Amino acid sequence: MISINMTFEDLCIAVYFPCSAGGKFIINSLGLSKHCVLHDARLAQWELEQTDVNLLYNKKLEVILKTVPKNAFDGDWQNYELGSSWIKQKNCVQDPDPAHLQKIINSSKHFCIVCHQIQELETILSIYPKIHIVKLTNYVDWMILCRSKSRITDIDEKRIYWSFVDKNEIESPTVDWILIDIDNSIRSMAVMQQQIEILYNKLGFDDFDESLWRQYYIKYAQSHKLAP
Repeated sequence: MISINMTFEDLCIAVYFPCSAGGKFIINSLGLSKHCVLHDARLAQWELEQTDVNLLYNKKLEVILKTVPKNAFDGDWQNYELGSSWIKQKNCVQDPDPAHLQKIINSSKHFCIVCHQIQELETILSIYPKIHIVKLTNYVDWMILCRSKSRITDIDEKRIYWSFVDKNEIESPTVDWILIDIDNSIRSMAVMQQQIEILYNKLGFDDFDESLWRQYYIKYAQSHKLAP
């Protein structure tokens, strides 16, 4: 259960991953919980005003399903994504703004922020060292498959670089990660579901709904030409 009187550090979930590695899938999976707002400031405000839990869950699923295009590789992916506006840019680094998040914090709701580079994460941790950190790992094959979504070039260099970074971060961790393995799970609904359930438990979320989450996974898998 989620406690009252929680702080920014209690509620912030930093999701650390390179572009096209599957991080938004994890963020949206968390967004299906009543304990975590959708990754969009306007929708988050709507959530805080809801008292009908069934309506809330159904609306959240509806919104998240709309983030998945029929074809993930059609070059238009980013037009579907949710994007928070509680982030400000500081020296080219994304930085969460507690003032923009105050209503969410007052409601004891979790929220996600995106970190694509370790420097971004380190900057946030220097101010808020106790936030939750979800790190995607073993993601290079999936990132390469999805490279067209972010127009990634220099594939061979990216494969070598991110494989090295990920291996080094796992073998010599400087942060207490919550790990999500992508390449060994994204193609299997059962394996990925197990990881998401574990993530819910580690964050203290008590409302994982298999029927809702599987609808999202199936549409996501079909969009990426997978067989769920």
